[in-house]
Amino acid sequence: MKNIFFVLVGGLMAFEIQAATTDIKKYGYVPVTFPRDPAEVNQFSEHILLGQILEPLVDTDKLGNVIPGIAKSWKFEKQGTTIKFQLDSTRQFSNGKKLTSKDVEYTLNRVIEKKSQSSNFLLSVASIETPTDDVLVIKMKEPNVSILKALSRDQVGIVPKGWGFEKESNEPIIGTGPYRLVKDSGHWFLKKNVTFPSQEKIEIPSWKLIYFADTQMNIPSTEIPDYVPGASASIKESIFKLKGSEALKSIEQISYAQTSAWWHPHGESFGDIEKQSRAMNFVEAVFEQASKSLGFERATGVIPKGVAGHLLNADFKPDKWVKVKKSQKLKLAFVAATFDDMISKVDVQKLGKEYGFEVEVLKVSPTELSSLPGKKPDVVFAGWAGGFNDPEGFIALLPTFIGKPFSDYIGPKLAEIYKKARHDSDWTSRSELFRNMNSSLRKDRLMAPGWRIPFSIVGKPNLISEEATYRYTPRLHAVRQKEN
Repeated sequence: MKNIFFVLVGGLMAFEIQAATTDIKKYGYVPVTFPRDPAEVNQFSEHILLGQILEPLVDTDKLGNVIPGIAKSWKFEKQGTTIKFQLDSTRQFSNGKKLTSKDVEYTLNRVIEKKSQSSNFLLSVASIETPTDDVLVIKMKEPNVSILKALSRDQVGIVPKGWGFEKESNEPIIGTGPYRLVKDSGHWFLKKNVTFPSQEKIEIPSWKLIYFADTQMNIPSTEIPDYVPGASASIKESIFKLKGSEALKSIEQISYAQTSAWWHPHGESFGDIEKQSRAMNFVEAVFEQASKSLGFERATGVIPKGVAGHLLNADFKPDKWVKVKKSQKLKLAFVAATFDDMISKVDVQKLGKEYGFEVEVLKVSPTELSSLPGKKPDVVFAGWAGGFNDPEGFIALLPTFIGKPFSDYIGPKLAEIYKKARHDSDWTSRSELFRNMNSSLRKDRLMAPGWRIPFSIVGKPNLISEEATYRYTPRLHAVRQKEN
């Protein structure tokens, strides 16, 4: 019987792989850094991929509501400082191992200890306990209204206890998600995970990953993908210049991504109120010109439009300044290639002179942000997207750009407002507190919002799905093949 059993399983596995290779779709475009340890991921396009392989403790639906993930239910206790999760005891990893609370504990501790991007959202976690295989208890240092949405991030998707990333493996990331990441004949694929619940409903069994041409995310000039979620405006424009792209269509996704500039605390002039005010007015003028030239809507504050606590409009007009007798030096640090289009459309040097500055432009990569103190920029420009649809999903990422804890950066008065907002479970008053803080950041000239960054799904018309939603990243297993 054992021999027959293995023959049958082998036959089934062969069938799954063969079926997957008969209807392969091309998924584009993937950063050349992928795959890498999920704890190191810091790009939106990589988060999308993690969301296909890993499942978080809880999830969010296309309307942004928290729904079951690995946990099928949960309840808050002790004035909101303890959460008890009941796990789905039927779940298995792609390698066949049964999931337990120990795996969840290992994953969350790993995310925190490795200081991943998501660790910023989990600072209120005090301890994690596993009383039984299907029960997990998280105890917190303080109430945290946004903790469930923080736990829904793709980066905190559950991996097996003791798992470690192995770059050379043919399946370097093990999860419970709808797809497995598999290397086959020198190419990377997302292949249907047969241990995933309702896996029979997954219409696209296999996706071949099409990579960007280089680290600057230039797209290759040869392969046309079938489906590209999370395409920025520049990527979308590049795709439609390719031969054969006339067969593609696009729809705009809901986006909470935007650009911003921050008066940087490690700059030599931090604390110089006059220079700060003049410099950030100059930055506001740059953004005003750039957004009009690029055809993008101005952002309104640190919290993007559509998220609780956002400002209704961007009517903070730059002040006019009397020229100073002698120009001062002003160092602007631009993160990655986010602002290349802006620099080509706005004469930053000329505009800087109008505000009394001799402008020096620095270009840095996202991984160089931690070393910025050595370069001492006065202002840091960056494009960024929040981790989830909540004010905390955006604010918790800011220490990366401003080089110190957010509460320390904004000062004691605003820090107290921020603390009240974090703890307030009344959404009306919570939104108002965040709105007040948001407004003060601009009035105090600590930050200047740039423009909203649009994202689109580009692909074959029969693969365009409803995944332009309030969810942080789209789900490929929701993609349906429609009749042409």
